[in-house]
Amino acid sequence: MFAALEAFAGSAAQAAPKGRLMNKKKLVILALLTGFMVMAAMLGISLTVQGQVKAVGNQVEPRAGEVWREPVTGMEFVWIPAGEFMMGSDGGEAVEQPVHKVHIDGFWMGKYEVTQGQWKAVMYDNPAYFKKGDNYPVEQVNWGDTQDFIAALSERSGNHFRLPTEAEWEYACKAGTPGQRYGELIDIAWFNVNSNIVTHPVGQKKPNAWGLHDMLGNVWEWCQDWYDGRYYAASPSKNPRGASSDSNRVYRGGSWLHDARHVRAAYRGNLAPSLGDDDLGFRLARTK
Repeated sequence: MFAALEAFAGSAAQAAPKGRLMNKKKLVILALLTGFMVMAAMLGISLTVQGQVKAVGNQVEPRAGEVWREPVTGMEFVWIPAGEFMMGSDGGEAVEQPVHKVHIDGFWMGKYEVTQGQWKAVMYDNPAYFKKGDNYPVEQVNWGDTQDFIAALSERSGNHFRLPTEAEWEYACKAGTPGQRYGELIDIAWFNVNSNIVTHPVGQKKPNAWGLHDMLGNVWEWCQDWYDGRYYAASPSKNPRGASSDSNRVYRGGSWLHDARHVRAAYRGNLAPSLGDDDLGFRLARTK
């Protein structure tokens, strides 16, 4: 193919009018570049402005922090880029150990906790205890309630949703930071020191580096996983999904009611999936 392109460039140089001849080498380079771009398009390779390969296949990965809006509720989702992080905490409780490296594929994560207004738009009721406005997080929902909401929203939206896994949640919360919090706690979270012992509208506190709000504080957030206090010792290194079964499900993030000890990225809470509370809500992930 390259020989044919070089021959084409040579014949083009000879055919060009005198005084307008392009350097043959330049033509060869141009022809080769054109051929490569055609091949790249056929193979589905996308190039950045600098010429670096950005994605292979028909799917081009969104930019970190890029927002997608769900059409039924207006719920915003932020793209969380693929990467690795150290999951757990050496300074935390035994169930947060051992600290281990985990790889997470890119995924869409709710920018905010699911609100009462969004719940009402899908389920036509409001289970929350703190009924103070549509922009407040929905709470008093058990794990099974979240699955009913997900099924109803997926059917109406034509898109598909789920709860984030425990590993996805912690990875998204940390947003590339090595510590337990993505900023000063008073600036990023509603907890017992500043909450006045009530929930608050979502999005009032500073977001993390990927644009997610209230990952810490306000309300705890249900995750997809069954809870296993010994799971970290046997966790796979890529996209762990949690224990295959247990009696409780995981929740994360701390709440308006709790002190700083609980309001950190690695803290692991758990509860029977049939139970809920006025400081327990959720946010969604969107399936690919």
